[in-house]
Amino acid sequence: MATRFLEGAMKSVVINIVCLAAGAAGSAAWFSKQLEESKSALVEAEYAMQDQAEDDDFMAALAAAGVTREATIVSADTGTARVNAPKTAQAVMLADGLEAYVGLLSLEPEATVPEHRDASEEFIYVIEGSGVIHINGSETEIGPGMAIYMPANSLVKYENGNETLTALQVFAGPESAEKYQQWDEIRP
Repeated sequence: MATRFLEGAMKSVVINIVCLAAGAAGSAAWFSKQLEESKSALVEAEYAMQDQAEDDDFMAALAAAGVTREATIVSADTGTARVNAPKTAQAVMLADGLEAYVGLLSLEPEATVPEHRDASEEFIYVIEGSGVIHINGSETEIGPGMAIYMPANSLVKYENGNETLTALQVFAGPESAEKYQQWDEIRP
């Protein structure tokens, strides 16, 4: 796109020069206006080309780090599963993109999630189980069929009930799920 934009800007400059040489310009003011418009178009084309080069560099760096934008299809039975050190929580990575994370989170009966903050927005959909969630000082009992939204940097803690909790977890930025990389991998 940037190349076509640059080609168009260059054609405009060439047409203006040809018109001036042929005496068709009519006035110096008209030519000056046309030249300024051509310069603006060239500057915009240069910015577009820089943006494209930065995008290409960014994508190359991601590819070198093993991160791609390829589509993936993963089931809860085949996703990478990790367990925390006390073995009271398990996270199965279902989708880990450049701007979001989706996982299946399981907590053992009576397990707790200590008070913490995540850098991105978080959404939880409870599939089974129940407990009490604390968000920014507000306490709420949750159970199956409930959806929870936590703004970025919310102060959160959770106390599970007497059944295993299974929930779909979505982070609106993958950085919040990086904590799971420190958990023990139980299924690649």
